Amino acid sequence: MAIAITSCNTSNKNKNVSNNNPIISETESNKIIKLPNSIVKYETLEEAIEACGFKFSIPDTIVGYENKKYSIINDETIQITYYNEKKLESINEEDLKNITFDSFNANQHTLFIRKSTGTEDISGDYNDYSEINRIYINNLDVTTKGNNGKISVAIWTNNGYTFAITTNNPISTDLLLDIIINIK
Repeated sequence: MAIAITSCNTSNKNKNVSNNNPIISETESNKIIKLPNSIVKYETLEEAIEACGFKFSIPDTIVGYENKKYSIINDETIQITYYNEKKLESINEEDLKNITFDSFNANQHTLFIRKSTGTEDISGDYNDYSEINRIYINNLDVTTKGNNGKISVAIWTNNGYTFAITTNNPISTDLLLDIIINIK
């Protein structure tokens, strides 16, 4: 059996790193080991690319999303998070009385674009969808998953890399195609 391990260069320059030491808790009968946070945040896409060692081109903007964050997951996957924050002034007074931190974050629209080496599904979305389709664009065979004619997940491979788009705010096929043609 052969095992290959790949990793990005993980120097601490210009990144937000959580304590990556495992936390060990002991009870009378069990030892519990919690894994460290495996997401490293970067200020720019260029910093994430430099740390991971491969190129990644993404759309500068995506219709319906105002902000972007850059990170690397498990030292091998670059993730771009496009998001909108629900603004408190747009919430009516009755809803404001019932809002919690969890419900507030659940209302934030996010769209993730990921790239990694290999051919595995890196979407991180394991939900069941009623519609699974294949789209062919620019010599790419893209698998899409969604419901009611909208897409929540798209995955594909190209030249030794695997790509994924996931969103909690399902998008149209046209918007998906506009995004994909700008990813390299």
